[in-house]
Amino acid sequence: MNVTTKVEHLTTQQEAQLAPWRDQWLTHGLSTQPADRPRAEAGVRKVYETAGLEPPRIFIWLDSPLAGCYGAAMLANLPKRDQVWDQVGDQVGDQVWDQVRDQVRDQVRDQVRDQVRDQVRAQVNRSAWGQHDAWLSFYDYMHRVAAIPGAERIDGLTEVAKSAGWWWPFTGAVILTERPTVLHRDAEHRLHCEDGPALAYPDGWSIYAWHGTRVPDWAVTAPTADLIHAEPNVEIRRCAIERLGWDEYIRQADLQLSSPKPDPGNPGQVLMLSQPIGIFGTSREELVRILLCTNGTVERGGIRRKFGLTVPATITDPVEAAAWSYGWPAHTYQQLQRRT
Repeated sequence: MNVTTKVEHLTTQQEAQLAPWRDQWLTHGLSTQPADRPRAEAGVRKVYETAGLEPPRIFIWLDSPLAGCYGAAMLANLPKRDQVWDQVGDQVGDQVWDQVRDQVRDQVRDQVRDQVRDQVRAQVNRSAWGQHDAWLSFYDYMHRVAAIPGAERIDGLTEVAKSAGWWWPFTGAVILTERPTVLHRDAEHRLHCEDGPALAYPDGWSIYAWHGTRVPDWAVTAPTADLIHAEPNVEIRRCAIERLGWDEYIRQADLQLSSPKPDPGNPGQVLMLSQPIGIFGTSREELVRILLCTNGTVERGGIRRKFGLTVPATITDPVEAAAWSYGWPAHTYQQLQRRT
């Protein structure tokens, strides 16, 4: 009969380990060091053994979560997969490893993407997230610091999380992936980089981000007013304009701004309104104006962000335009002390 012990309080020594344990797991989650492949593979074997399964004989290493998703979709759709793995002996194991790796690396863009796009998306939810499986930190602490019986059953999972990226278990085989080579964040710990990818993997797959918002690469590396005007997503436009800088954007877009007026909803700041223009997907018959505002909240770096809102071209007064953005009459907005 299993006896469950309820722990209601941590000891002073155990509490002292909370912050170091948190920092240790943050280091794992943010690591850009190459995967420790032997340690990860040993962890996988322990996961299978703990689950009462035969450990895999084939370990397939790929260079990013994206490649892992494609590889997992390919393996998931192999006919008679179990028989295939049973027939693969040690003598051809290396050949299978090389073929699957090379197919994913060289052919995925041309031969697989359109055929397995839905299956690839499905593999995200079927994966184990390795270094990004933050929940494991709690059980690892309970096992190694608080000595809770039973918590040791996740040891295999924590070993993989401490040594590799995302991974996919199969009968007879497992796909594991490398950790990123590049990881940049801003002062608020959001993905962010001003001159390149915020996150990148060995195979070149990367993510560009501006203060936590994922953007296309041009928004970071080569933003222009023309590209910004063609972008339908308002958040991407905002990020690209911030990257370009409002002064340069105003110059490139040839915006003619009205005289500044004090912003009643944001004391100490001003509002300006552009001439009617046809941008952001509007036609010549659907002109808009851009209301240039300033954020009411000071950023951590001590600056206030500028941003632009589109308003109907029929509005000619900046304060009226700001009121319209809230759905209020101008006289109501003029009486408020409200931050944008």
